[in-house]
Amino acid sequence: MIDLKRTHISFTGRLQTMTRKDAMALARACGAFPHIRPVETTQVIVAGVVKKPLGEKMDTQKLEYAKQFALPVITEREFLEWCSAQITRWLTNIS
Repeated sequence: MIDLKRTHISFTGRLQTMTRKDAMALARACGAFPHIRPVETTQVIVAGVVKKPLGEKMDTQKLEYAKQFALPVITEREFLEWCSAQITRWLTNIS
């Protein structure tokens, strides 16, 4: 699992489980630095569902940015698993 703590991230595509605003708040609460769009410090792109008409390339500007700068792209599920692991660690430390 990729560790996103202190990592600059950006979201692309439609998220299935929450709004973009909620995802950014969760990322911030778990220790990542979310950005509305990729910036020069962006290190990871979190990809939701990308819908395009038949025949069009299944891509977004943010995914193109990731390719251009060789940034890792993770799924929404991987992002949520990381968040869950962070919260589990905190709960363990509270006990």
